[in-house]
Amino acid sequence: MSKKDHSNAPLDEQEQGNVIVLTDEDGKVERFEFIDTVSYEGRDFAILLPLPEEGEPNEELLFVLEIVEDLDDPEYDNYIGIEDDETIDAVFEIFKKNYFKED
Repeated sequence: MSKKDHSNAPLDEQEQGNVIVLTDEDGKVERFEFIDTVSYEGRDFAILLPLPEEGEPNEELLFVLEIVEDLDDPEYDNYIGIEDDETIDAVFEIFKKNYFKED
């Protein structure tokens, strides 16, 4: 599963510490570790690591999803898949510079 194939539709969020549960428009539920938030061109993006179900292999893929306020329920955000590879690459480069910088 590639980063952009995850979803092209808004997802509902249910937070549990650093773990969030996202449900896509088809009702498929997936758990992610929330790694970081990156701002790029006035928009916010989440860097997420999928958490496999027990017994499944850990693929260690990172997903980049745009964070958009849910206008129907301001307590929640929507996480939207990104189709633009240039935006995904730019956000991921910012994440790598911030996450792997030496102190």
